[in-house]
Amino acid sequence: MIASNDTVSHFQEILSAHIGRFKHYPQDAVRERLQGTVQIVFVMNRGGELLDLWVDKSSGYDFFDREAMETVRRAQPLPPIPPDLPDRLNITMPVAFAKS
Repeated sequence: MIASNDTVSHFQEILSAHIGRFKHYPQDAVRERLQGTVQIVFVMNRGGELLDLWVDKSSGYDFFDREAMETVRRAQPLPPIPPDLPDRLNITMPVAFAKS
């Protein structure tokens, strides 16, 4: 079965919102008023278990890169994959750090 674009988009929104609740702004960045975005990639199974995780594109700051990865680790278990998507997914996601 092929999933619709709506299913994929909706799951990405759910996943992003879930992970976002676990994000912490690094103290080093607060003091320096720094901002950055890390592009991460992770592999997950149907049950929401994180199988692999890496930085695809660095923010240029080690503390943002580390925190982006820790955010995903803290967010486990991730929301389960919907039935009409594959049992295992590779997810590419930006994790933005910006103070308003």
